[in-house]
Amino acid sequence: MSDPSPTDSGLGINDPMIEHQLSPLSPSSSTGGHAIAHHNDHTDHNEDDEEFMDETLGERIVGLTEMFPQPVRSCAVYVTKGSVNGVKQLYGFSRSALWVLFTSGVVLLAPLALEMERSQLDELSKQQQRQILLGPSAAISGGGHGLPMPPISPAPR
Repeated sequence: MSDPSPTDSGLGINDPMIEHQLSPLSPSSSTGGHAIAHHNDHTDHNEDDEEFMDETLGERIVGLTEMFPQPVRSCAVYVTKGSVNGVKQLYGFSRSALWVLFTSGVVLLAPLALEMERSQLDELSKQQQRQILLGPSAAISGGGHGLPMPPISPAPR
């Protein structure tokens, strides 16, 4: 198998200016100093495409990592593993913190909510008793819900 020309775009079009720029060591003709490459056989190019199509994404990435030096690759692996471990630890900590906050809130605020509900029920029962004893107008006016009477002060002497 031979590699396709750097100027062959797969469409059978060759640009002599690009070929001259890409390969300055190519032999030049006497007409313009440009070498013109003619590729009539496109089967090699199609076979190369088929080879790349058989390659998976994982294989392509592994192949691309080989162009970096070993210290760069090991540093990238170290940073990636550290990031994954950091995210796992942050997730575990946030789960624990959320559990502690939720359970503490339930333990501390549930008795307060129950006591407020009980107070409202007591107030409702007092209002119903007042309505039964004093009539419907006493329940609407609120009876003893207003300001208390000021204490009677002794008369000045």
